[in-house]
Amino acid sequence: MSTTMAEIGPNGSKTTKKQYLYKGIWIFIIGGIIGYFVEVLYGIMKNGAMESRQGLLYAPFSQIYGLGALILVIITYPLKGKSNRWIFSICALFGGLFEFICSWIQEFFWGVQSWDYSPFALSLTGRTSLIYMIFWGALGVFFIRHVYPRISLFIDRIIDKMGGFITWTLVIFFIFDASLTTLTIDRWVERQNGVSTQSLYDELLDTYYPDELLNDIFPQMELVNK
Repeated sequence: MSTTMAEIGPNGSKTTKKQYLYKGIWIFIIGGIIGYFVEVLYGIMKNGAMESRQGLLYAPFSQIYGLGALILVIITYPLKGKSNRWIFSICALFGGLFEFICSWIQEFFWGVQSWDYSPFALSLTGRTSLIYMIFWGALGVFFIRHVYPRISLFIDRIIDKMGGFITWTLVIFFIFDASLTTLTIDRWVERQNGVSTQSLYDELLDTYYPDELLNDIFPQMELVNK
């Protein structure tokens, strides 16, 4: 079995495949929560005001950071013996590619964008840029060197004490939240394009998730082609 996410559990026993899966889930969840607060802090520093940076309707969570944290661990943790310069380079390249792909997927499937780096130096079609690649590199080094070793021990204790119950409870919640978020954004896009209510389902989404609410939750989201 790979040693990517720690092969030895807190009690000294070998990590099972189930525990390995649980650890991946928890890295995704904790990485997404940390990413949300990083984005909020960055927004305060940049704009002087606090605004929502969450990626889901109900969770203080960024799925891009969650997935990014999980992939970063898988890619770089086996290289933890390498120099910081090496890890920085891998994380910077990965971060740029990852942001580009996520932006493309968001635009391709929903016709929206949540960031545009066109004004920044060496921007690549606005989906990523040199300065944000540097940010990903520095964040990757800090995460792998200082954050992951601590949250790894924390996750091991959670898995050891509570096993799958709390893990799968959170998984079900996040699946529900992500599904509802997708539906509401689809309907938001329809409203921006002048598509009127076609069913009771549309009426419910329009009533409980109007533009004003979604604009508050996702202030960075913009329609690409109206």
